[in-house]
Amino acid sequence: MSKPQFKIVTYPNFNSVAPGALVNMRSELVNEDDTVPEGTRFQWACHNDPATTRWYQPSNVLGPTGRHWNKARWSFTGLHTIVLTVTFPDGSRQKYFRNQRVDNATNILRSEFDPAANDEDPTPVQTLINTRKYLEVLKAIAKEKPPATEEDREKHDNTVKNLDAYIFHLDDHLKGLEHKEAFQVDAIHLDEERSTRTVLKLWLINNTPENDDGEEAGEPTWRLIDWTNPANRSTTGSYEESGVSHKEAIEELIESWDDNNRYPDGRIRYSFRVPQYGVNLEGGFDTDGMSTWDEISKWLDYAALGAAVVAGVATFIAPVPGSRVASAAIWASIFTSTGAATINIAQRHEEGFGNLKDDAFDGLSIVGNLFAGAGMAWKVGATVTSASKLGSGMSKAVLIGQISTDGLQGALLAYEHLDSYNQIMENPDLLPDERLKRLMELFRSAAISGAMTYIAIKSSTGDLNNLNNNRTLLSAVDVETPSVKIDLDAAIEHSVPIPEGKTQVTTKAKIEPETRQLDEGPSKVTMRIAKRIENKFVNPDTFDEADEILTANRELLELGEYTHKYNLDEMLELVSDPEIRDNYVTRIMNTSYLDNYQSGKKRGGYLGAPLEWKQVFDADGKHVLDEKGKEVFIPSRGKMWSSGFDQTERGDKCPKQQAEMAGVNQSVGSDGKPIDQTMVIIDRKRYIELTESEMFRPTWENMINLSARFAKKIEGTEPERLARIKAVMNDDYVNTYASVFKKAEGLGLDLWKEKQRVLVLNKVFGGDVDAQMAWNDRFVIQNTLGANEHFLGTGFTKSLLPNSKANDPGIAEIFVVENKLMTIEQLEAAGAIKVYDVIQPVEAP
Repeated sequence: MSKPQFKIVTYPNFNSVAPGALVNMRSELVNEDDTVPEGTRFQWACHNDPATTRWYQPSNVLGPTGRHWNKARWSFTGLHTIVLTVTFPDGSRQKYFRNQRVDNATNILRSEFDPAANDEDPTPVQTLINTRKYLEVLKAIAKEKPPATEEDREKHDNTVKNLDAYIFHLDDHLKGLEHKEAFQVDAIHLDEERSTRTVLKLWLINNTPENDDGEEAGEPTWRLIDWTNPANRSTTGSYEESGVSHKEAIEELIESWDDNNRYPDGRIRYSFRVPQYGVNLEGGFDTDGMSTWDEISKWLDYAALGAAVVAGVATFIAPVPGSRVASAAIWASIFTSTGAATINIAQRHEEGFGNLKDDAFDGLSIVGNLFAGAGMAWKVGATVTSASKLGSGMSKAVLIGQISTDGLQGALLAYEHLDSYNQIMENPDLLPDERLKRLMELFRSAAISGAMTYIAIKSSTGDLNNLNNNRTLLSAVDVETPSVKIDLDAAIEHSVPIPEGKTQVTTKAKIEPETRQLDEGPSKVTMRIAKRIENKFVNPDTFDEADEILTANRELLELGEYTHKYNLDEMLELVSDPEIRDNYVTRIMNTSYLDNYQSGKKRGGYLGAPLEWKQVFDADGKHVLDEKGKEVFIPSRGKMWSSGFDQTERGDKCPKQQAEMAGVNQSVGSDGKPIDQTMVIIDRKRYIELTESEMFRPTWENMINLSARFAKKIEGTEPERLARIKAVMNDDYVNTYASVFKKAEGLGLDLWKEKQRVLVLNKVFGGDVDAQMAWNDRFVIQNTLGANEHFLGTGFTKSLLPNSKANDPGIAEIFVVENKLMTIEQLEAAGAIKVYDVIQPVEAP
């Protein structure tokens, strides 16, 4: 009977380790099915390299008996040999050998260091944006499909907590540096005891002072940000130094990094390459920040977590290629005799059909759309077939998406992947993080093989009118119904009769040459605009600093020197970023709102208006009644319109100025005199932490979602409600909605009084019941959320200042949903707000 064969396995398994390294060794069966005879003995030994062994050092070391040799410490350099002797019960022996090179850390890192290791990694700014997006999608999944057990909920909460911390600290490192010149630094750390190599994440930023023209205006200054894992102090750091030259500043910076880092015992190898400034510095230094095994283990765990976040979001943001041919062909299949005779994909939206979104749409965004909620989620729809129009990897696919207010958006997934998709979506036992990762892996593998493509096409108003009024071959419901089949190769035939006198026009696609791809980055124009915004951006760190800024601006207003801060291009760029960067948010409100209007308690009021109400019950579970015998309700959720401090600071604390900047008229009482106004400055992060608030840019998309959540008076099924909301929350309906207010003003009638409102609607729309119902839907949204007749859906207001020109923007707004209501008194006590009780107008010349 043949005897079993063994092999020596080491952990960590590196070709080279440093002196002092601890290595675990064990014997393993070559054939796992073999059995080790009872009574078999194992003896470990090490033959040290004779070329490096000193006279006082042993040439051979006898190790332990047994199948394991744990925590063997290598003491000196050389090519040493591990020997395992196996003695079987019959006395026969087998010997196994394994070489282990021991070298100093400098030589190891010199041979293993790859200066291009980080070249393909996302930057910290990209990682911050993508991690925020990842967390947002993760929360959306958890909301729609919550963890099944308490243990799973704890795991999910832990994941969210770690990502929150990662985002918070990385954002803190990058604050104020977003548009600075920056470079990736390559570096690696070798832990001498465990021989673990950790590739570090380092970001080198030129923080030299500049004048308004972008020219250097001070001593060369550089900052180094270590964001290996910004959530833990031992794996992160920020260092800044200056010098007479850029090279000297960076040399000083490396020295500061050497002195102040907190890496465990070992060595760092680095490469600082900034050819624009004549800098090419390579070298290394020893580290001694930690000593105990537990501390080192914790450090490595944090470093690994940081690397996992970067690798994860880089994978998840990988683009899913788009198909213009499939987009156009599907849209063409929907229409029969309509005004959309030619689909020109490159033409402008104002010219009709067109204004495509980018060809590449990242996989994470697709998952986010699957769990959008409030009737906005993408669903599995019609089956689409074509011999050539779906791309090289598909002939039959399912459309996962939605026809929205402005066209069609979604993805085509090859039919053979549908079962896998459904299993992932319907499995109740998956954690939100697992569901997200499995969906992403499915989409990634499908996209690579050509079995998934992104569909996006924007329509003209005429196309959508035809679609909504059943003047197309296929309805929106058809497109979103799984049992419907769309053959893109079939001739388009009419199911709707063509009215007499009308000519049938064939819908066809015209594909224009490729435009700039996503990976080319922002245009120079966009970068210049972003630079101008950054130079103007005002972001105080304390309430006192905010007060000083407002006081200084008041002096300018008194001199009549107010000017618009941002032009239209700058404002469009600013609101295109969903991130709200202001440390402080401002709110203008009637002073009477400081007190509770029900109880009269001083400072018992709320920052915003009630959005939802809840009933009050006594200790016995019975409804509490007021003095008139009516059930008592109290606010359970609030809403408010506000703006970032940067947007409002030039208006100081002048109520008239602030109102006109925000696109509203200053509030007046029944006597025609201005009502007392209060200004509140809100510490954004502290306020969100206390009240669990949500903050949004009030764009059409965001306000549609919020309307679906809260405008309950718009009744019907979710799809019906959503369709009605979308019909009135868009650019095309703005003038229609505002025209009723103008008519009421001309007639001297009050739209907030129902009988007078009915009179005005009859004057404007006559007996058109559908038109009156649509206007009332929009009025319900205003009454619920506050988007008035001046609301543009851009995220910023129309300026009503007397010196405004036609295109002058007002301010970028922030809509707030306060999920946990707190009174003015409570927020003041918690240090979350500063209140200016009655603000006074500026007496300008």
